[in-house]
Amino acid sequence: MFALAALSALYAELARGRIPTWGATEVEAASRLPGDELLENADGVSTRAIWIEAPAAAVWPWLARGLGMHSVDWVLPEYQHPQIGDSISLGSNRMLVERVDPQHVLAWRSEDGNWVWTFVVENRAGRTRLISRNRFRLAPFKGSRSRAIVV
Repeated sequence: MFALAALSALYAELARGRIPTWGATEVEAASRLPGDELLENADGVSTRAIWIEAPAAAVWPWLARGLGMHSVDWVLPEYQHPQIGDSISLGSNRMLVERVDPQHVLAWRSEDGNWVWTFVVENRAGRTRLISRNRFRLAPFKGSRSRAIVV
């Protein structure tokens, strides 16, 4: 029983605590990013980041096509100009483009307004820093005014 409790505590400390900020620096995770204004007072926030060994201009086209993933082999020109209001379905959520700053920011918000997913593309010395941020609001439990966050 002690071993199970110790393993649970170790998981909570080493893995679970890092998952919401996987790859992001402390500064990136704590900073305000474009798109944060689309869901103030979020119940949960995750910020993940990765270095890509390519210039931002080469990374952006793959993001601009949205989550439709029309081709995994090449970029299709007709999907290169996301516009405010464009939508995609992501499971039961319909996501709408809410913010576009070409070559830099693409932010989607769920139709119910409870989830925002933002990608920030930064060119740094010929490499790209890709930051993905999720902000979400949890629905209250039935019969209760309290909320729980499970990450």
